[in-house]
Amino acid sequence: MARKLKNLTRWTRRAELKLRLPEALRYSLEYAAKERGDSMNSEIVKRLTASFQYKDNDPATKVVARSLLTWLPDEVVNEMVETVRRIEVEDALADAAKEDWEEQQREKDSK
Repeated sequence: MARKLKNLTRWTRRAELKLRLPEALRYSLEYAAKERGDSMNSEIVKRLTASFQYKDNDPATKVVARSLLTWLPDEVVNEMVETVRRIEVEDALADAAKEDWEEQQREKDSK
């Protein structure tokens, strides 16, 4: 049965891809997903999304970050780190809940 895509913009639709990758990479993704309590799909999506959001090799970003962190008190830096970690956990939980809901909707729509 064809998927129903009513009322969805092209940015909210999900694409299904058949993907070939080295077995070692698949294993690494599987291990990382299990460590975080995520599905492999979620792990892959998070990693791909992050690769488009951040440019780790951007020298200007590194200089600005170092400059800011150098002059901030340790308490502020530690609080920033804890806040980022908390947000990452919350995002992971929200992503998992969203995936569960979407899966339930797909199962419901396919019936």
